Amino acid sequence: MSEVVELSYLTQRKVIGWLGLFLPLMCLAGGWMISDRPDEWWYSLSATYHLTPVLTMMLSCSAIFLMTYYGYDKGDRIINFSSGVCALGVILFPCNTTFLPQDTPIGFFQLMPATSHVIHTIAASVLFALFSINILVQFTKGNSRKKNRIFRICGWSMVTCLVCFLLVKVFHLVPRYVTMIVEAILLILYGVAWLVKGKMIEIED
Repeated sequence: MSEVVELSYLTQRKVIGWLGLFLPLMCLAGGWMISDRPDEWWYSLSATYHLTPVLTMMLSCSAIFLMTYYGYDKGDRIINFSSGVCALGVILFPCNTTFLPQDTPIGFFQLMPATSHVIHTIAASVLFALFSINILVQFTKGNSRKKNRIFRICGWSMVTCLVCFLLVKVFHLVPRYVTMIVEAILLILYGVAWLVKGKMIEIED
């Protein structure tokens, strides 16, 4: 691999990493700046879609980078392209919230909130699952033991958070606002893994 191509890969990985890290913070900041925000706007990052364009802009950028990330092999390309498609699905099919009128269509395809929410939840769940698989399977190829240890910590922590995320979404076993916390942790772990992969954070054996 030429030096120019290597630098291009590293830059793309860093951008994806920073987008993952800053997405929760920017969504919260964007929602907080709305003076007439409803009481439950912070129950999930997805709920901020209805208040501020931050989620749409940052997730769209992430989707573009993931879908155009060539990677090292076919598996790498498939996982990242699929992740980009799921990220677009999260945007195109917004979640339902308690402060939305339930008889008013939402999203790009103007579906009823309940229907859009089901597709949104599936897309988000698959997206986070792909994130975890990517880190555990693809990131651990051809790296130092210390880097692989970090990738496995991030990956398995994401799997644990994903299980909690599904419990919140499907069974409502914990307060709904936990969704925001779980989503933020998932994205931070994802961002850290990409920054390590992009050599923003240097790890030596």
